[in-house]
Amino acid sequence: MDIPHFQYTLGSPSNLNNGYITLGEEKIHRISDVDEFYEALGYTEEIKKSGLFPEEFIWEEYRKDGSRKNRSCFQIKITQYLNMHSATYKEKYAVQFESWLANCMEKWPGNSAECKNCGVPQTKRSAV
Repeated sequence: MDIPHFQYTLGSPSNLNNGYITLGEEKIHRISDVDEFYEALGYTEEIKKSGLFPEEFIWEEYRKDGSRKNRSCFQIKITQYLNMHSATYKEKYAVQFESWLANCMEKWPGNSAECKNCGVPQTKRSAV
């Protein structure tokens, strides 16, 4: 089973701490700390200091053609975030989460210590 396509929507620029992660039409999780959410996607203080905005980082890192990481890696990052922060997600999708990770692990590059796409170390991935 492939990883589902989670999407996020953040509030207005005047109220960024009002966003949601959805799966289809279902709201899975309310994002209460946008900075923490962006950090879970790999947006660090160092990147912030470089002048790159969070959405620009996500575009460059995961979404544009030829990006460093693929879209599956982006979904894995969101599922890891949800697994840590969302009771609704855990209740409804925790069993499937293991299957999604196993599917991703099948594509693991040989003896590499970390995924060549998302950079998550194998030990962290298997422990999630």
